Amino acid sequence: MDLGVRAIDLAELRVWYDRLLAELEGTRFEVTWQPPVPNRPKQSACLGLDGPDRLGALMVWDSGEAQLQLADAAGGEVSDETLELTDERQLARSVARMKAWVVAGESTGSEESA
Repeated sequence: MDLGVRAIDLAELRVWYDRLLAELEGTRFEVTWQPPVPNRPKQSACLGLDGPDRLGALMVWDSGEAQLQLADAAGGEVSDETLELTDERQLARSVARMKAWVVAGESTGSEESA
């Protein structure tokens, strides 16, 4: 039954939503959550983070596939990256990249370390 694919628990993404929501409460940043839709064969959820100048969205499928979208509202620059998440550590790193881009205005850091 195991085909070598490591599934991601979408509840972990919800934990990140709750953390960011609490951390950024009362700031100029908006944290959004789109939960999995019941009865779909391929489940996904989306964590969004919007700021006055930059936007981010991390869509994660239970298969571990993910899409990280980062946008600069002022400059019209958009980054759309496909990821393969195999564990919660990689999920955490993707959320941290999105937060750094939107909140701190840092580069995307898409370069993989060896």
